[in-house]
Amino acid sequence: MLRRKAAAKFDDPADWLFTDEALQQATAEPVAAHRARRLAGATVHDATCSIGTELAALRNSAASVVGSDIDPVRLAMARNNVADVDLCRADVLRPITRDAVVLLDPARRSGGRRRFDPRDYTPPLDALLDIYRERDIAVKCAPGIDFDAISRLEFAGEIEVTSLAGRVREACLWSAGLAARGVTRRATMLDAGEEITDAEPDDCVVAPAGRWIVDPDGAVVRAGLVRHYAARHGLWQLDPEIAYLSGDRLPDGVRGFEVLEALGYSERRLRQALSVRDVGAAEILVRGVDVDPDALRPRLRLRGSHQASVVIARLGAGAASRATAFICRPSR
Repeated sequence: MLRRKAAAKFDDPADWLFTDEALQQATAEPVAAHRARRLAGATVHDATCSIGTELAALRNSAASVVGSDIDPVRLAMARNNVADVDLCRADVLRPITRDAVVLLDPARRSGGRRRFDPRDYTPPLDALLDIYRERDIAVKCAPGIDFDAISRLEFAGEIEVTSLAGRVREACLWSAGLAARGVTRRATMLDAGEEITDAEPDDCVVAPAGRWIVDPDGAVVRAGLVRHYAARHGLWQLDPEIAYLSGDRLPDGVRGFEVLEALGYSERRLRQALSVRDVGAAEILVRGVDVDPDALRPRLRLRGSHQASVVIARLGAGAASRATAFICRPSR
């Protein structure tokens, strides 16, 4: 059963051994391969190797690799899954290597539930950062991790947010010795083969909607690089506090929404406008407005024969702010 589930993360898990919790936490193969490319040529110690998913990627690019874990069951599974890698049982809180880059993946689930406070990781993130303060480290974290909490831990390095198949998969902390010069935030979009960092320009104006509305990849939004992304692709913001962007052309390979009509948002006005356009099915995207798309859709009573996308956003500041609905045609 777990091997069937693992097919969503791995190309060929047929001979692998898993536990349910280990599989939930396991890095998807393309994400692990990306991290391994950043560590190409290095000596790497995966100090929380679990069942070996990171080791499987690292062995193809690192100069040498060793794995360790305190859990004897997961370590035995790793010996089956990556039989050609040196493994040993060790406590991550007691370092066993000296000069290697240390890869850390503290547990972020308990009883199947996610833990977002880094102090609740197992082991706690603050303890790991303190113990490995003088080492080159890469730390895998939950995508929803509180960046302010990381700052309070006096972490000096880069936070990379990675997306795959339309979903933000993880945040990874790269110590200063592994980070690019001047970079503290990076968004990596594996589907598009694109990366953007906070070392790039972020000159971006705020203006009314043009031909297209663009909802940036979740990694861009989560990493706080919306303005940098806009500047790279010649886009502008609809509002300085809202992540929706606009432009007169779409970046290559990016899905966008061609604006057909804009109206002040109310359910009645939107329902009437969609009825006039003979819309029978609508994709609804919302930012900055207290609207549940799944609850709104049946109240619109759509009966037409066409499809549309509806982008709802609060634009403007203070008393002048207003909720605006854009009826759009998706690019794909």
